[in-house]
Amino acid sequence: MVHRTKTGCLSLVGLMILSIIDCQPTSPTASGNSTNLQVKSEHQGFKPLNFPTRRSKSVSGSAFIYRLKAVSFDDREAATLHQFQIGNFPKFLRHTAEIDTLLLDANRQSHRVRIEVLPDYWCVGSDSDFCRMPMSPQVAQKMGDALGAVLPTRKIVNIIYHQAPIKLIPVPFWPVARRNELPVTWLSHNAVIADQIFALRRNPEEFVAGHKKDLVLSNLIADPNRPDHVVIYGWHRPDGEPIQPQTNIHVNWYMDYSHGVRFVNRQIFVDGYPRDILEILRDPVLFCLLDDEPKPLKVTGYGPATHPGVSLGK
Repeated sequence: MVHRTKTGCLSLVGLMILSIIDCQPTSPTASGNSTNLQVKSEHQGFKPLNFPTRRSKSVSGSAFIYRLKAVSFDDREAATLHQFQIGNFPKFLRHTAEIDTLLLDANRQSHRVRIEVLPDYWCVGSDSDFCRMPMSPQVAQKMGDALGAVLPTRKIVNIIYHQAPIKLIPVPFWPVARRNELPVTWLSHNAVIADQIFALRRNPEEFVAGHKKDLVLSNLIADPNRPDHVVIYGWHRPDGEPIQPQTNIHVNWYMDYSHGVRFVNRQIFVDGYPRDILEILRDPVLFCLLDDEPKPLKVTGYGPATHPGVSLGK
């Protein structure tokens, strides 16, 4: 595997291991997959993500959170999107992790698949002062579209967890009224994560997983019984089992400290050829490569929210 340093340089820390992962729905521990981070090469490099340029004198992550204390939902969402647009996020998020693995399609044919993911969940702030940001799937969709990226599926979340060299232990906060939905609680949880990484004597810019529930792509987005809901999954225990099974129980304007957004480059490589991940997820045979649901995705993103209290504009 290859780890990117804070400056973006690469250092070899392991050997490539390829595995075959069945397309049947399984728990992450049952898949038995082992994957590998790969060095980009000029002849098959990923299309660069469209990271906005960082403006000078951007607000710190903690200061941004405190600014959100008394703002409305709409204003908070708009502010989160604005921080992305002005490039106010840690430099380490620009240093992506690459995963190389063998996967089976619906016909049980093996394919070599390479994907590129962020090393951590989306944050606001700088390398020295940042906060991992919960957000609605609508804001996540806008950010992903601008980056040239998508949200992961459940299967991709599992692959990321098993591959990440740093696997953190989930730290749930006891629910007291609506405290867990408050931005200040998000900052408190961010500090707990930082303490874990420090205790492991690792760097915050390394490839890390297990510390948040992911907003994911799923056919549950199109559930007619639950329109305008978000699908979440993850928060893996040390045994590899997720605390949060895949669910669309929450409306899409709900978020709390445990939610995170990790983007996946929309361009992937299948057997050495560049492909659009959304086309793969819609394909009746190839969707199994990156999704463990029984059918291809009907909806490959989150549309505008229709709740009257949610108006994000364009």
